[in-house]
Amino acid sequence: MQTKQFFKISGFIAFILLISLGIIAYFSQPPRGLEYEAVQTFRVGSFSATLETQTYTIAQGDNGAAKIIVSAGGEQTVLDSWFDNDLFNDIRPAYLSRQNVDDHWQRDLVIWQPTYSGGLTATAYISSSNGRFHTLTPPLQRQRFFN
Repeated sequence: MQTKQFFKISGFIAFILLISLGIIAYFSQPPRGLEYEAVQTFRVGSFSATLETQTYTIAQGDNGAAKIIVSAGGEQTVLDSWFDNDLFNDIRPAYLSRQNVDDHWQRDLVIWQPTYSGGLTATAYISSSNGRFHTLTPPLQRQRFFN
């Protein structure tokens, strides 16, 4: 009888741990790298935003300057960035994550740019409350994970 209760309790604890790990993994996702030459549309709350990356790979080879063109809320903003697409480095021109920045109940789309020291800096986000582009003051910082 005690063995049966032990298995029920340990199964319940394992189930709770599994759910907790899933929730932690869902909310602590690392930023996702954007493609080098692409136009992508993302849902942000009840709005949509389009991000276009231009890397000029034909003219510059596998590294150099890049532009991120953000179209959100009827406005267009250009962010300057850089990239490195060689054999050992896979540094994308921009990275995206979803997190709560403006204290709205839905998560915002945060735009991260690479730094030369190997990290990421977020200076802008698209708000889920109004679908518009906003700057982050002070900017957010984090380490870049491998893609």
